[in-house]
Amino acid sequence: LREILEKHSWWLGGISSRKAELRSYPAPKSPRTDWIRILRSYRQTLYASRALFLIEALCDYINGESGETAGAFLYGVEDFHRIWEQMLRKVLPNVQGGWNAMLVKPGYIRTSDNSVVLKEGMETDIVVGLGENLRIIDAKYYDATGPNSVPGWPDLVKQIYYHEAMKIAAPTKSITNCLVFPTNGRHLPEYRSAGVFLPDKSPSPEFPEIGCHYADTGRVLQAYVNRSKDDLGVL
Repeated sequence: LREILEKHSWWLGGISSRKAELRSYPAPKSPRTDWIRILRSYRQTLYASRALFLIEALCDYINGESGETAGAFLYGVEDFHRIWEQMLRKVLPNVQGGWNAMLVKPGYIRTSDNSVVLKEGMETDIVVGLGENLRIIDAKYYDATGPNSVPGWPDLVKQIYYHEAMKIAAPTKSITNCLVFPTNGRHLPEYRSAGVFLPDKSPSPEFPEIGCHYADTGRVLQAYVNRSKDDLGVL
């Protein structure tokens, strides 16, 4: 698990908040050639399907690693969203970390002693600092060329919550937010913004506007490979 964390945590979803926990586990003392045998020996003591699936997945990973002479592991992803998010985070200038830890979190109050139990909170994709302004950027791997290829209501609600939570965490900053879609540069952007609208199609003033930007995938890849910065027209 430590090896997978170091090599693949940049694209695996839901792992960032558990990095410290996973790194705390000691490395196996037995030779790598024995790992599959040891893992499979645990199967007779396990009954939960998730645990059994994990053992088989780890065995597949170890087999894949041992089959590569250079020690590399070839893998693919069914959903490119995490890769898109990672590339934007690396390419855009003035990306700031640490904001997610400062955002409000959901919680429950115990009846017995009134203590508060916090649950996992919001995790923004990217936050960029622009002087006294903060821009919350949500990387969306959608075509966004028509009403059937754009993020739905849950995604917009999430972005609105990010906006309101950031206003609490950074009360002296001006907050804006936007969605960033991929494009091949062959067509004009279909949408300039998203938001919440009244039945007469007028924007509801109680909710923030969510900008829509289209980043050329070739330009993003070029900057990512060259390890250079590019505002991509988003900032």
